[in-house]
Amino acid sequence: MKKWLKTTLLVILGLLLIPIIALIIIHQPRPELVPSAKADQLAEKMLEAVNKPAWDTTHWVSWTFAGRNSFVWDRERNLVQVKWGDDNMALLDPSKRNGIVFSEGEQLDGAEQKKMLQTALNSFFNDSFWFLAPTKIFDPGTERGIVELPEGKGQGLLISYSSGGATPGDTYLWILDENGLPKAYQMWVSILPIGGISASWEDWQTLPTGAKYAASHILLGSYNAEVTNVKSGKDWTALGLSEDPFELLH
Repeated sequence: MKKWLKTTLLVILGLLLIPIIALIIIHQPRPELVPSAKADQLAEKMLEAVNKPAWDTTHWVSWTFAGRNSFVWDRERNLVQVKWGDDNMALLDPSKRNGIVFSEGEQLDGAEQKKMLQTALNSFFNDSFWFLAPTKIFDPGTERGIVELPEGKGQGLLISYSSGGATPGDTYLWILDENGLPKAYQMWVSILPIGGISASWEDWQTLPTGAKYAASHILLGSYNAEVTNVKSGKDWTALGLSEDPFELLH
């Protein structure tokens, strides 16, 4: 009996240690960021590759991220509609971090409203970053540095965010092709327990405005955080909407 119990405990301990060991193996230390003019030049090349001027004139855009959250974004007024779950919807003013929330058609208030509002804000900050992160490399609070990639694979662009979004302090190492278009990045972010996880930026698409976005992001070799149902235009009618979705925020 004692031998069986000892063997069982060893098996359980082994199972508990496997993911810890795996995390240690996968983890990579964050590269040192040394701001430089050369890094800014590479960042400008990246902006040109994704057509940042076209993004600046893309006034309205809608999309679905990873099949779970859907967004409508009036980028001129910076107002956002988020839909998620069975029947949840929020109208947000991200710059003020406030808004109104509905569940099953009823407007929420109190503690439940506060909780759901934060969920919607976090979803927008995260999911919009996966949509247009390449355009945000000169945002306030950013620093840019050059990193020599291993095995003679050239140079990467390291971007650190000291402010903004839901998790300031995050850092990303962009891997670019010869034209400056992103192929992938590695992440050092507060919501992940390990550093250096890689995600692809591929299946590049072009909006009618000329702005470019990556429709596919492969993480951990298999999970695809897709960007789908993308529409854009000068006003809400271009997205197939019958009315301004933000009337209640006026």
